[in-house]
Amino acid sequence: MHKAEDMLIGEDMAFIPIYHYTSPSMQNPKLKNVSVDTLEIRTFFYSYIE
Repeated sequence: MHKAEDMLIGEDMAFIPIYHYTSPSMQNPKLKNVSVDTLEIRTFFYSYIE
């Protein structure tokens, strides 16, 4: 695997992502305890409104 990486990137080149996924969202400040995981999935199991 290291040999394949050297062939693709070389010794003095860097590999950067061209696209970065984003997920814009809005949330009411009165809504509390919303958990968001790394895949941007929201869990409202322990959520409540003040």
